[in-house]
Amino acid sequence: MRALAQPLGRPRGGRPAGPPADPAHRGGPALITWPSGRALLGAAFGASLVVNLVLAGLLLTRPAVPEHRGRGLDRMVNRIEATLPAEDRPKFRAVLEAERPDYAQELAALRAAGRVVDAAMAREPFDAADLRAALAEWSARWATFNAAFTETMVHAMQAVSPAGRAQIAAARQQGR
Repeated sequence: MRALAQPLGRPRGGRPAGPPADPAHRGGPALITWPSGRALLGAAFGASLVVNLVLAGLLLTRPAVPEHRGRGLDRMVNRIEATLPAEDRPKFRAVLEAERPDYAQELAALRAAGRVVDAAMAREPFDAADLRAALAEWSARWATFNAAFTETMVHAMQAVSPAGRAQIAAARQQGR
């Protein structure tokens, strides 16, 4: 840019000898005024501040996504507990823990069948028959687990308040 500010016909590479080459001294306004380093630093700081404020605003105003960790049963139980009123959560969890021996074996078999499905999907070369068989076994294990866990869920719902059951039902409707 500085080369463009040079008057025509002058060699590049230096200022001519004599008085300062200031366009204002020749009777006209300066074509280009260079901002000082302090002005550039202030502009950069201001721009950075605006960008940071906008990003902070976006982070603070986005809706919080409820975190449901785990897989399968654990995720479902965490979702139900998050929906329940605080006073119902320990009652719900106590029933699940007390009756865990009634469904633990079926849950372990279901999870093992799920690992076989995952392995069949990832296997190379892919074998559709292996995956089909693994999925059939997983479905059978799911039905067996579901039958065992149903009684536990009924007992857990008996332990929570009517308001807690209503909240779970409402959350199920929203999830569909």
